[in-house]
Amino acid sequence: MHNPLPIPTKEDWIGHKCPVDGDPFYQDFDLKTAYRNFYGKTHAEAFALFVDNAINYQEDVFWMPERCLGFYLLAYVHYMDSELSHGDSDGANCFFGLVEFRSVDIRNGHPEVREAVIRTLRRVGQAQEWYDAAPKHYGSFAALSEACLALLGAA
Repeated sequence: MHNPLPIPTKEDWIGHKCPVDGDPFYQDFDLKTAYRNFYGKTHAEAFALFVDNAINYQEDVFWMPERCLGFYLLAYVHYMDSELSHGDSDGANCFFGLVEFRSVDIRNGHPEVREAVIRTLRRVGQAQEWYDAAPKHYGSFAALSEACLALLGAA
């Protein structure tokens, strides 16, 4: 598992613009939760969190400062690409939502992170059955993937 970014520092976690237009509720609660769960974690430690409960920990990535997003998003990408994500329909489905929500930051962020997300979107979009994600419940992974790729300028 390669991560080209350094582990985010305490300074990376503070003094940023909250993804929800500075809403103090999210800035206070969700950012603190993300910080508590991820601060100081290595790539391998973050990967283990996603293995343990991807649907829970991906929510933290939603609220991370831009400087932390890339580092921890790569751990989620590596989880989605691993054999350990087999059958994790919720983890796969939530990946699309995270990419959609943070698409501007991903598109404008570190090029290696953007390219890894694009590769994973393409693979997950074609692997709905592998993730055991019933289309009647989750919709079409191919369509979700294409929509996210378009947001990243990669359609």
